[in-house]
Amino acid sequence: MNTALITSISFFGFSLLLLLAAFFALPKKNPVLRKYICISTVLYISGTLLVLIITIFKRSVPMGFVWLCEALVFAIYACSSGMILYVVKKFADGAKPSANSNSDKILEDPDKEIGH
Repeated sequence: MNTALITSISFFGFSLLLLLAAFFALPKKNPVLRKYICISTVLYISGTLLVLIITIFKRSVPMGFVWLCEALVFAIYACSSGMILYVVKKFADGAKPSANSNSDKILEDPDKEIGH
């Protein structure tokens, strides 16, 4: 076993642990968030599996290539999960009024003058 293969196996194991953590740690009260984070984690697993398969079949892969691939796959996973969290947090609360809405009585009934 060379160092590139050990690194690929380690990242693949880490991605599997992330799937378990995402499956068990995310709240069940928000099924949309849970579903999309799990899907994003499965895509991360497929990326690390691809790097692992490359290092298994081509033993002479440079170590820099493995680290670069793993870093880029993780960066894509982190950005995807971050955007999912942002979208769910920002837009899933449809019942809350937006920051621009104003509940003043004047705006609700502009024909009615104050004091009459």
